[in-house]
Amino acid sequence: MNATIHLDAVQERVHALGIDAGSQDEGRCRLLYADLGDGLLTVSYYGLPWATSDYDPYADTLGTLALPDVAPRVKIVSIAGPDEGANGTRNWDIAELVTPRPRFENLTTFHLQGTEPQHHNRSILTLADNCAAGALLDCAPNLRDLCIPSAPDASFFARSPHPLEKLTVQASYDPQGFLSNLARSSCFPALHTLDYADFSEAYSDGYPDLCATFEELRDLFSSPAFVGVRVAVLRNTHLKYEEFRALRAIDPGRLIVRATMRAEYVR
Repeated sequence: MNATIHLDAVQERVHALGIDAGSQDEGRCRLLYADLGDGLLTVSYYGLPWATSDYDPYADTLGTLALPDVAPRVKIVSIAGPDEGANGTRNWDIAELVTPRPRFENLTTFHLQGTEPQHHNRSILTLADNCAAGALLDCAPNLRDLCIPSAPDASFFARSPHPLEKLTVQASYDPQGFLSNLARSSCFPALHTLDYADFSEAYSDGYPDLCATFEELRDLFSSPAFVGVRVAVLRNTHLKYEEFRALRAIDPGRLIVRATMRAEYVR
């Protein structure tokens, strides 16, 4: 079956939510897709990451993308939704997308909305007991641009060279040693941009011990894994001005952007 037939069908199901006047789900779920002109598709989902009533638009969308007729044609995926969650957490589980082990051979961009400064729910990326981001890379051998709302564990880096070029990561509830793991890695030789949002759970007993230290960043910026990185965006870090100057001195040709995106009121 043609990929667009599958997408038309799931789009109709997703948009059927809220048709009844006064439904609380009206306008909260949208699925858009377009042909990029080369037979490849860009797909955008906006909605809740769980079932509404008797239907789960998120799981249905991910399951459709993973179909053998659809997966090879997907080039760009963007997922976002309203600021809603359970116990202060918005959980983006991608089991339906990666469990069938689809081959997203043409997928180059995957953006999953993280926690914005105005959000009251912390976003996370999950996959049962496995590394969700790693499972996604396993299915997308040509991914170039990855944006995820929580830090992957060490298994994310346990792979042969991958062509990833841009990586956007939020520490969320647990940085999982992300900076040190990246510094020791050799799997992303094409990486040229890193956008990292530091741990910012100010209410936590582990704060600020889980925040990035100057030593961690110095080791990363000096590592072979970071040689090709030309742009590094550091959000919410606790570094002093002179420490940022020291990081810049490691490679004067590298642009380092210091950004503040505090959200202590989250949860």
